[in-house]
Amino acid sequence: MRGCIVEIIIDRREIISDQKELSELIGCPGYEGEVGAWLLAKIEPLADKAWKDPLGNILAVKKGSGGNAERLLLSAHMDEVGFMVNHIEKDGFLRIDTLGGIDRRLLPGSLLEFRSTAGQPVIAVAGTAPPHITTAQEREQIPEIRDIFVDMGAGSEDEVLSRGIDVGTVGSFHSPFIELNEHRLLGKAFDDRTACNVIIQVLKILKNSEPGQTILVNFAVQEEFGGAGAIVGTRALEPTHALAIENTIASDVPDTPPRKIITRL
Repeated sequence: MRGCIVEIIIDRREIISDQKELSELIGCPGYEGEVGAWLLAKIEPLADKAWKDPLGNILAVKKGSGGNAERLLLSAHMDEVGFMVNHIEKDGFLRIDTLGGIDRRLLPGSLLEFRSTAGQPVIAVAGTAPPHITTAQEREQIPEIRDIFVDMGAGSEDEVLSRGIDVGTVGSFHSPFIELNEHRLLGKAFDDRTACNVIIQVLKILKNSEPGQTILVNFAVQEEFGGAGAIVGTRALEPTHALAIENTIASDVPDTPPRKIITRL
């Protein structure tokens, strides 16, 4: 593949700022509009062409000096695991289902964030039956999603509806973005918004240059539901080469046997 020489200037604070904004957006599978709008606005000045396809993918083309002979695709998914309200109790509690694979051990006591019909954040907390009224055996079990309730502080179904929350409303974990130290960040949806950020930084580097290859971008939807966005976007862009950028687990944590450590921070 042909190459080009570019001057690489890395603005660390800008990268962290982009990561913070990406992390704080909500984009559950099939409901990625908030994230897609942010990404499209970000890459329009950096690419020769950028657009949203009918499925919701954000696609872009950065033309190269070699024409269409070599077309390199950079792909990352923009969706995150989350929740959907499937029932509202008369006393104002919510029942939810999961969107994507979620470890149910994380839910009791976790803060959740939903988007109201007006686009405003609504914070709530997930709960289960307290230990005072459960058996020892029940306390040792991981609660099923049907046994988890969500408390947004409402006293009735009407109050829930008046705040713009209804059956079908989606949300995610409420996890503030924190810089733990110079080398570690804490937040939600790093899978796969970190990769989205990487692609943005690549486009920034290439903005004032003409790469040897045409660079294609697919910020894909619905990866957590099976990868439909990646398939549709790739077929539309027709790359000759492709690089999928993803996150995986950091195995260098306590109690992980050496034979299971596949990555390290």
